[in-house]
Amino acid sequence: MSAVEAAGLVEAWKGEGPFAGVAPTDTAFDARREGAVAGLLEEEKRERRVSVLTHHVGPGRVTSAELAGGTVELETV
Repeated sequence: MSAVEAAGLVEAWKGEGPFAGVAPTDTAFDARREGAVAGLLEEEKRERRVSVLTHHVGPGRVTSAELAGGTVELETV
């Protein structure tokens, strides 16, 4: 099960888009304490999981060129 499924956000993100999602790099994930990411899939962490995921998605379309320029502002869900 993905974090998006576990948060109950699949249907919301299948809606009318476009949506822009930003995700941390592997290095950022590696910097988290062991088990932190997997722990977000636990049912009692649902509220935290929803918070984390919705802070990484917003309406609109953002290209990698725009991200590289560092001038993008994305209003998150």
